[in-house]
Amino acid sequence: MKVSSIKEESETQQPDLEDDDHQSQIDAFRLNLKKFMTTSRFGKSYTDALLVLSILSSLQFVYQTYLDHDNNENELRFLEGVEKFIAGLFSFDWLLSFFMADHKSEFVNSFFSMVDLLTVVPIWITSGFQPIPYNELESSFDIILYLLYFLNTTRILRALRLHRKIMSIEDEVERATANMILNVLVMLLFDAAMLQYLDLHLQNLPFHTWMYAMWVTISTVGFGDISPSSEFGRVAIMCVIAFAIIQVPKMTNDLLAKMALTSVYARLFYIPKKNARHIIICGDLRSTEMKEFFVELFHEDHDSANTIAIIVQQGKCYDGLGLGLVWDTC
Repeated sequence: MKVSSIKEESETQQPDLEDDDHQSQIDAFRLNLKKFMTTSRFGKSYTDALLVLSILSSLQFVYQTYLDHDNNENELRFLEGVEKFIAGLFSFDWLLSFFMADHKSEFVNSFFSMVDLLTVVPIWITSGFQPIPYNELESSFDIILYLLYFLNTTRILRALRLHRKIMSIEDEVERATANMILNVLVMLLFDAAMLQYLDLHLQNLPFHTWMYAMWVTISTVGFGDISPSSEFGRVAIMCVIAFAIIQVPKMTNDLLAKMALTSVYARLFYIPKKNARHIIICGDLRSTEMKEFFVELFHEDHDSANTIAIIVQQGKCYDGLGLGLVWDTC
């Protein structure tokens, strides 16, 4: 009986070991692929190529809005085929990134993952259907199809991939400025495309006219000469205004804060904690570093005259800074 039970346990453990070994091989391959795509010349070229395609896809969408469906039918079909090819590449890139991700759920919920899904999924769902004009919507299916075609405007959001290049800028002010310019530009393009589609069959205005309308709206000037006529368009413009009121001042304040911190008067923005009167400092300390720290800590702008700084350090104790400080030992 004991021998048979041992055999049964060994037989049940063997598939588990094989599964673990197979999973470890997949993990090893995933890590090697992730390292290759991150550090190799091919991986960097692949990322740069997708970045260029994302910008070209956004520009292609804007260009298509100026084409007439009757006179430029062949050109529109060709551009739609190009867009499906680009969508296929972005679908492959999303699946590849999902496979290489260490935490799958965090990757799916990330901002750029959601943008990639929004720019790809509607293209495949609406493939084979014809767009329905706003004034011809009759059933719930027509409304759903109409909104799915509306999501095709999210192709412009692919240009936000430029954030990955902007992050390589070392200067914080320049990086924040570039981020703000990119966000505002993409916001204008996307909002213009969104309003143009929703009001296409009620007021057929060119793309640059809607760009002007969105710039006036986002800047809170509001001339009122151009406004959406459809119900969907009015809901969309309400969302645009709510988003712009919050996001644009936030980006501006972040930029101004970073510009202020580069000034010699940056210490004026320091807000000390009123209840914290003791500071304990420990670790690998050097006199030059500590001198700079204490000069900044006890500067008159910080109102730290009553603060007590205690240095905890192993070894001999001495005042090597010339600041009259007391060193303690542990």
